[in-house]
Amino acid sequence: MQTLQPLIDVPIDHVVIVDFDSFKAMTDSIGGVDVQVTEAGGGFTAGTTHMDGEQGLRFVRERYSLSQGDISRGERQMQFVKAVMLKALSRDTLTNPARLANFVDAATTNLTVDEDLKVSQMRNLGLSMRDVRGRDVHFSQGPWCSIADHPVAGSIILMAKSQMKELSQRLRSDTMEDYVDTVSPKSGFGGGNCN
Repeated sequence: MQTLQPLIDVPIDHVVIVDFDSFKAMTDSIGGVDVQVTEAGGGFTAGTTHMDGEQGLRFVRERYSLSQGDISRGERQMQFVKAVMLKALSRDTLTNPARLANFVDAATTNLTVDEDLKVSQMRNLGLSMRDVRGRDVHFSQGPWCSIADHPVAGSIILMAKSQMKELSQRLRSDTMEDYVDTVSPKSGFGGGNCN
């Protein structure tokens, strides 16, 4: 929160940390998920692939065989999270008491949340999103311009400052539906303008 909130200039009400155990447990509790793999690599081919928790973990950890390393890994993580979210909010999950209970149990026993976020609030939030469909869910990475070497941190991704200001403004005004990142490299590792 100390890093993100000043960058986007939008209040962050709650924080949820998903560790590897919760990641696997939540995926398995809903019978696995169908993930739209956009880039082959790490033993996964492009196209729709059904994954259980262990396969999902391998999928989201891979970076070395992907075209943009950590950037591509971030894309994979968003693809997987979207698949889990949509499956958890699907009619198959919400109308199946056992599956819903398993998912809620997996989520509430394995997630770390801020002290103000209660289990009942998480459950109510999930139920309030039951009409959300794939076309309603959009993910976006922070805009970046290049990769550099840092003397302490090693390889780091440099933020595209002007595009980050645009993203921040869009988030604050709730106008993300037509937001386009025009700066982040679509292939390779950048070298562009970071202003």
